[in-house]
Amino acid sequence: MKWFLQGMKRTFEIRGRSRRKEYWSVALVIPIIFLILLLLAAFTDIHINNFVATILVILFVILLISTFTALIRRLHDIGKSGWWVFIRLVPIVGDAAIFIFAVIDSEPGINKYGENPKINRYVAR
Repeated sequence: MKWFLQGMKRTFEIRGRSRRKEYWSVALVIPIIFLILLLLAAFTDIHINNFVATILVILFVILLISTFTALIRRLHDIGKSGWWVFIRLVPIVGDAAIFIFAVIDSEPGINKYGENPKINRYVAR
């Protein structure tokens, strides 16, 4: 939960790097949230008025942006440009490439996108 909340706090942040834990917690929890909302809407007699529909659309957009920026920061963590997200436009191959990029370990040390997020900056010296 800690990593999901950290990813959500960085929703509009493209700069920097994200560890695998942060990316995967965002990438896996958000679809679960959507599935729950979809099931609630499908199997209950909830009347969705314009206000509730607007709130749901805003929530959807924010969660979509959060997933997108988490992927960009994850690509930065392995030393790739954020423009690599567009490889997803290539059917099957693009999704496979993104999956491989998402499971690769962090680039050690500092890269052009920032310092390694695995390094604990708060260790007493």
